[in-house]
Amino acid sequence: MNSPGSVRFLKISPARVLDLPGRIILKDRDAKPLVEALNKIPGLELLSHKSRVETELVKTSEVIFVDGHPVAFKRDGQLVPVLTNTIALEKMPRVTVDMGAVPHVTGGADVMAPGVRGVQGSFRDKELVVVVDEKHGKSLAVGMSLYDSERFSAVKKGKVIANLHYVGDLIWEIVKPLAQR
Repeated sequence: MNSPGSVRFLKISPARVLDLPGRIILKDRDAKPLVEALNKIPGLELLSHKSRVETELVKTSEVIFVDGHPVAFKRDGQLVPVLTNTIALEKMPRVTVDMGAVPHVTGGADVMAPGVRGVQGSFRDKELVVVVDEKHGKSLAVGMSLYDSERFSAVKKGKVIANLHYVGDLIWEIVKPLAQR
């Protein structure tokens, strides 16, 4: 029992600390260049400078939220649309993989040439592409193509796409619950 004048401490469990929001609201002067960079991503051309821009650090990436919606993440200076940003993903080139590649891609593996079933759209090497499955056409990952679209189909072995963001990664775990609202 507590006696009068004794001090009580609130016990804070690690789980409670982890639940605290880690988002930072950017000031207008910091948000403006970021919005301008986001406007260069197909599908995000109409973002307003008046939007509320927030960031949340996830390991080595910074997830960017505009008006509460996750739109992209930034890693090593590169902006990549998140998998829940269907507006941006629909405008990106697509690479279809067979169903055997799905568990590997969603586990973080790079896309290998034998698993590729088709390519839609044109792109240069080191350009972002969406990886989709052949059965349902669902977006599995966003990656960087290691070849341009003309050479891509001719490659028969080895890596063809570096996996940057996939269903089930840490960024997905942050943005997926927000997309379900």
